[in-house]
Amino acid sequence: MQIKGTLNPRALCQMRLAFMPLIETVYKGTALLETEEGSFSIELIGKSEAPKITINKRKISFNNVKINNEKSEMLLISSKCTIPMNLNLNFTNDAFYSNEK
Repeated sequence: MQIKGTLNPRALCQMRLAFMPLIETVYKGTALLETEEGSFSIELIGKSEAPKITINKRKISFNNVKINNEKSEMLLISSKCTIPMNLNLNFTNDAFYSNEK
């Protein structure tokens, strides 16, 4: 990818550099800024991290629950990641739900 532009006299320019890894590894690269006064090399290093989520149960059985009564079980979700992780829990049957927010 190449970005071109002009820097006016006595002006300041900001460029946002981004990193979007595809697999868990260390990425290395170089950005080369070329100007009429010469070239400037910027070393780029990025480390990706795969999500590390564990849950304490893969199956929860609600046995012998009376009609119109509720029984609940606790599901523990643990993250060993150093970055925040969004969670979204969907149910395929309306009889099951969570009051967690």
